[in-house]
Amino acid sequence: MSSVRYLDFRAASARLAEIGITRPDGSPVPADTVRTWADKGKLPFFKGPDNKRRIAEPELLSAFAKLQSEAAKPSRRK
Repeated sequence: MSSVRYLDFRAASARLAEIGITRPDGSPVPADTVRTWADKGKLPFFKGPDNKRRIAEPELLSAFAKLQSEAAKPSRRK
C-alpha cells in the first residue's frame, strides 16, 4: 500500500519543478503562485488539522496533466 504525500505550497512548487513545470527562465514557480492557483480553484486542496492548506501529490500531478492536455487542444474560435 502506498502512502500519499500531502504538500504545502512550497513543496508543491518544488515538486512541479522536479517534473519540469517552471517559470520561463527555468526557476521554480513561486509558492505564492501555487497559492493563487489554489485560491482560484485551479488546484484542489484541503485544510489539515493545523489549518494549513495542503495538496495531495496525485491531485497536483493530475491537475497539471489535465491543464497540459487542455492546452494542447486546438482552439475552436470563429
